[in-house]
Amino acid sequence: LEHTNNLIHLSALLFVPLLMAAVTFLSGQVRQLSFLLFPPLAAGAYTLFHDPDGQFASPRRFVGGLTFGAVAGLAALNVAAALQGTAANALQVTPGSAALAVLITGAGTWALDLEEPAAFSTALLVLVTRTDRLTYVLSVATSSLLVAGVFLLWRERFFERRARYLYASTRGDDRVLVPVRGTHPEETAHLGARIAAAHEGAKVV
Repeated sequence: LEHTNNLIHLSALLFVPLLMAAVTFLSGQVRQLSFLLFPPLAAGAYTLFHDPDGQFASPRRFVGGLTFGAVAGLAALNVAAALQGTAANALQVTPGSAALAVLITGAGTWALDLEEPAAFSTALLVLVTRTDRLTYVLSVATSSLLVAGVFLLWRERFFERRARYLYASTRGDDRVLVPVRGTHPEETAHLGARIAAAHEGAKVV
């Protein structure tokens, strides 16, 4: 756990399955939001925890992108239904509706700075959903908010303060933790000693 890469992977392996289990449980309990669990949710959640400092590790982008993708898919479906003169619920998936859903998603997320790769999946899933599409859109927004909230708490309360919890020897400004690696241990130790010398009674660990 002292290696950030290990901590990130362990967090992803722990939190993503637990979040999917929680969402699955809620989807069975709340009939009005029966689509809380959808495939892109797991992929998006893993992206958040796997790269918490990356371009796509933004709760705003995660929630906004996934939700906008679902809305874009619904809009494309309604446009295709209007052009064909049929009801949206009875409309079969067509190449045009799929292309339009992806186009609206790409243009909208770009314009609103909500670019999220999984948004294209939520857009296309609207087209193949055979039940209430509006329920699907609301479910996407609700479940993505849940995942983003847990991620935000983890990142701000633990990940960004991980040194406080993982490296007990660094407590206090008069202790210097020096990882000694490589072929120059003496130079590293001298550097730590010079840093610690700025404080009376300092210690080098």
